[in-house]
Amino acid sequence: MEFDATISPAAEANVPRVLERFESLMQERTKHHLGYPYNLSYDGSDLWPLQQYSINNLGDPYIESNYGIHSRPFEVAVVEWFCRLWEIDPSPAVSWGYVTNCGTEGNLQGIYIGRESLPDAPLFASEASHYSVFKAAKMFRMKCVRVRALPTGHMDLVDLEHKLKEHGGRGAILNLNCGSTMTGAVDDVDGALALLERLYAGERSSPAPLRPSKELGDASEEASEQQEGLTGHTGQQQGGSGGQHAPRKYYVHCDGALMALLLPFLSHQRLISFKKSIDSVAVSGHKFLGTPMPCGVFVTRAEHVSKVWSDVDYIGSRDATMMGSRNGHAPLYVWRFLVRKGEAGLAREAQECVKHAEYMRDQMLDKGVAGVLLNPHSTTVVMPIPSEDVVRKWQLACKDGQCHVVVMPSVTTGVIDAFIVDYMRMGYNGSSTL
Repeated sequence: MEFDATISPAAEANVPRVLERFESLMQERTKHHLGYPYNLSYDGSDLWPLQQYSINNLGDPYIESNYGIHSRPFEVAVVEWFCRLWEIDPSPAVSWGYVTNCGTEGNLQGIYIGRESLPDAPLFASEASHYSVFKAAKMFRMKCVRVRALPTGHMDLVDLEHKLKEHGGRGAILNLNCGSTMTGAVDDVDGALALLERLYAGERSSPAPLRPSKELGDASEEASEQQEGLTGHTGQQQGGSGGQHAPRKYYVHCDGALMALLLPFLSHQRLISFKKSIDSVAVSGHKFLGTPMPCGVFVTRAEHVSKVWSDVDYIGSRDATMMGSRNGHAPLYVWRFLVRKGEAGLAREAQECVKHAEYMRDQMLDKGVAGVLLNPHSTTVVMPIPSEDVVRKWQLACKDGQCHVVVMPSVTTGVIDAFIVDYMRMGYNGSSTL
């Protein structure tokens, strides 16, 4: 479907027709979408009246700026919800976070804080990591050590140990995947943390204690006093359960763009928890939850934020975020859908996604498709690349002879059946690298 979106003096007369044709295209593309982890089924109509307002969350979520058209109360409520989900005290003295513009921004923020915490440490990341991780290394001019990934997409901890011993003398900033891009693999978080703790036992860094500027008002002064009481000026980390962790010579960021919201509802074990020695987590809002715009949530330990914040007179606030100016509508949608679904609703949807992914895997195996993979706790079904017509029709992500379907709440068994018919009828490459 074609339409002319050229901006010209005559364009105004064509606007209704152009938008009508564009909406038809969006409807068709939404109907045939399987290759990317987006939940395309949601209803935010009760928020539509707010679209007429230029809602911009400038600077720190916890400190109001001079710009009054913002959604900070909703943003803070969202961050606090995720803090509880990932088992860290939502108090500003213990944790800090914000609603990002996308999952990539969360990765950039986490790796940036890691770099500022350990300026000489390399970034270690699995070769199966999202490209934004390597983008961060390039942006921040960090040495990046790629760790081998297993055929399933999991980080090879044997290779990680070898690389840490070879390159980690000045410390380590480690990115762990909680849902790798192509195969949905969840790295062995506990195994990686145990390895770091063993290799860096007795080696400590000395992060600066949280100390906001008192010029920012009572909220900042209170946070500063609370942090001083928690740390005693020693810079010790405050865990989510109240236990303290000594400062470490490593920083761990979890890229949970897709799975950091699903995993808590799929496993009895808390794979992502700040009770462990992790330092930051990033998740997307437009993936499993579903929102009309790309967005995400980033959470870290409060003690780390002092390394990246600055007081900004222009906005009358403090800022430690990557972008500064942030979409104030996104927190409203995340808040609305979390309230509507609740933990019980999210659990039902997560379990249904896994069930539908298992259904798809079994159907394809029954039809003789070789090399179909579905990792544990994953909704990403990997298979050989089909014909180009199928790739284009279903908007499939492809790499190294493989493609995948990411089963989200908007993907029904009927959609899966229609895809499999096309996949088998139009042909596929029966070889596999798995």
